[in-house]
Amino acid sequence: MIKMTKKQKFPHTLAVFTNDKLKMFHIWQTSQDNLKNVSVVNALSKARYALSGRLSAQASATSSFNRVVLKESKYWAVEYHDLKDVNKDELQIMYNLVKEDLENKHYKCLTRNPQVRHQTKKYSGRKQRFMLIENMKKDRIESYASNMLEDCVNDNINIQTAKTEIYKSVTNVKSTVNNISELWAHVKYNYDKAA
Repeated sequence: MIKMTKKQKFPHTLAVFTNDKLKMFHIWQTSQDNLKNVSVVNALSKARYALSGRLSAQASATSSFNRVVLKESKYWAVEYHDLKDVNKDELQIMYNLVKEDLENKHYKCLTRNPQVRHQTKKYSGRKQRFMLIENMKKDRIESYASNMLEDCVNDNINIQTAKTEIYKSVTNVKSTVNNISELWAHVKYNYDKAA
């Protein structure tokens, strides 16, 4: 297992996804040699998978980028910044420079907690844990619903009202929404003006 420390250096690339029409961006940090999996096509595939309702689509459904990339999909582009060998601090500095440059050009960062995320293989081999609606409290469901509503990029949505409606709908006895992927599909198809 590789765990990046402040001193160790590894080759990294910043894949910078931008949408000129929406004026939004996402920075995907990767240490992959083959960047074909870090492309707009791959991102769109993950975004469609996030809506599948499968338990295994949970990670895709919880990512803001995967929720927004379907919006104005033909306007998304990716640019790669090959950083060669960098340590953790250098990688964070480069990430921040790219982020600040785009924000100065009035682009909005899609990531709610922007920071470099390192692929350490820390969770490799562990049993995947799923977030089921039946196990979640009201505030957690409403928090996810609120973020998802924001990711619909629909100014006509009253998020405070809608998140409560969604909570009541998905916790209703007759609801067929059982997991995060199904929750995202419910929000997208019921609240996104372009769905």
